[in-house]
Amino acid sequence: YDTEAEIVTASGQVRLNRDGNFVAADQVTWNRTTGEVVASGNVVVVRPEGDKLVSQRVVLTESLREGTVENLLIVLESGGRLAADRAVRAGETTTLSNAVYSPCPVTGANGCPRDPSWRILAARVIYDEAGSRVRFERGRLEILGVTLPLLPVFSVGTAQGEGYTGFLFPDIRFSRRLGLEVATPFHVSIAPNRDLTLTPRVYTRSLPGLEASYREVNRLGAFQLGGFVSYGDKTDLDETVTNRAIRAYGEAFGRFQFDPHWRL
Repeated sequence: YDTEAEIVTASGQVRLNRDGNFVAADQVTWNRTTGEVVASGNVVVVRPEGDKLVSQRVVLTESLREGTVENLLIVLESGGRLAADRAVRAGETTTLSNAVYSPCPVTGANGCPRDPSWRILAARVIYDEAGSRVRFERGRLEILGVTLPLLPVFSVGTAQGEGYTGFLFPDIRFSRRLGLEVATPFHVSIAPNRDLTLTPRVYTRSLPGLEASYREVNRLGAFQLGGFVSYGDKTDLDETVTNRAIRAYGEAFGRFQFDPHWRL
């Protein structure tokens, strides 16, 4: 304990705990004047939510909740992982620079390291613990070693067993008959076992249309209802235009198991 500088230094398997925030490190320095807590050497920070942060040096406030981390790994309670060159935590939000995220396991059944099937790399990542969301800026997707571009800004959910409401990745196509097609699906999470997706579709050579898809899983089985509606030219079999009218179709499929012997 440095009386003049008001600095307390603890060394050797240091353990700190405050308001459910747990810190383990080889050495911890606490500046009582500024309130800065510096943990170094095999640092592990565990949040009340269950997320675990691993680094070699972490600078925290006295509450052990906010601070700055260099070269860190965040193991999410849901099993996903976030790694970054630098992170700054303020309140319930952690902002990471040059980060990579993957929900896939990074170890095999025997505990050996393995590459995740897919991961997202981004210049800036914002992790919202309260909302269980990870927001990516200037990100790209890597699947089995192949890198694909993504949207400038998008987000994913981290909580297990929960659905999210929001826009999905847009679908862009081109055909000689319809021209350029742009679709922006909007997903609505109704319940853990039910959801709805509404997809407006805009064409350069035809009037827009609306597609809908409803899915549900219940105690008997699962089913899906879908449909599409538009307003445009009505053509005969010989492709001659007769008049304009509402055009639509519907579809449904599913499977129900009433008992071990009967199903539909």
